[in-house]
Amino acid sequence: MVPDKLLSKTVNGVRFVVREAFCIATYNYWDGESHERNGCNHFLYKTPCNHYFYVHVSRNKGERTTIDMLSLDVAVEAFECAPVQIACFEHAFPQLTISSN
Repeated sequence: MVPDKLLSKTVNGVRFVVREAFCIATYNYWDGESHERNGCNHFLYKTPCNHYFYVHVSRNKGERTTIDMLSLDVAVEAFECAPVQIACFEHAFPQLTISSN
């Protein structure tokens, strides 16, 4: 279950289009039974301009696939919590620097 590439949404003058963004993390993984989490999955995307959004894909009756814009802080938290990280942190968040303590 993956998002439709033509899925898009405009929020505050910023257009989020799945086909123009990069999937950096997902909850779409094999758990020994299926790739679906109770009929839905989440995908974290990054636009070329470093905006972030979540795509919630659902097959449950009465639920729709949605796009939600994320702040940088929420996107980082979602990336770090995602079971499948497709991009490394440096590529997912090039505007941030990683410090070693």
